Amino acid sequence: ILSLLMCITVTSQLHVSTRKIKSYISTEQYTTPINTHYHTSATNDEATAKAYGIRCYDATQGSTQQFVSFDVNNPNKIDLEKDLSQYYIRAAAHANGFYYMINSRDGMCPYDLLAMDMETMQVDTIASYDVNDYESAIIFLDMTYDETTSTMYGIGYDLETAIVDDNNEEELEVKLALVTIDLIDGSMTCIGHQDSCNLLTLAADNK
Repeated sequence: ILSLLMCITVTSQLHVSTRKIKSYISTEQYTTPINTHYHTSATNDEATAKAYGIRCYDATQGSTQQFVSFDVNNPNKIDLEKDLSQYYIRAAAHANGFYYMINSRDGMCPYDLLAMDMETMQVDTIASYDVNDYESAIIFLDMTYDETTSTMYGIGYDLETAIVDDNNEEELEVKLALVTIDLIDGSMTCIGHQDSCNLLTLAADNK
């Protein structure tokens, strides 16, 4: 059974074509990179690890938005934990018993920061963003939580840095941004930009 839990979104280049972005979103061939969360529990004196993630494609269902889990020792058996079809999750990460998710109603920019209780599976909205506010106009690629500093980080293309190509109005050059996300009010703070290396995923070693 073909099932995609993690895949690359939009484009792998910093030189972004607005026409290509619209094409990728409309065909839904590219969806969301998700940080898989692992939970370890002891059963019969043997440690078993369960992984969680967002399933964005299934061979029998096509494009999906489902919160799923699987035993890392048996990844072929995937269990549905919660249907999230009313959302379009661009990035997510676990922190302190909650699964924080960036919801994008247009498939690109963030509209909401969601928090799902891992015990009850209830989803609440922490913050909603104005798509016209360039401070939060990030095309998210990934998120990760640093337990050592209790900080949620995210990376993505910062539309505030977009520059239109003088020779081609359909071409944009957009810098990659590293941001922190406040889990109380959803506010984002840009740590910095870079355009020399295109990063698609992000992780903290928590040591």
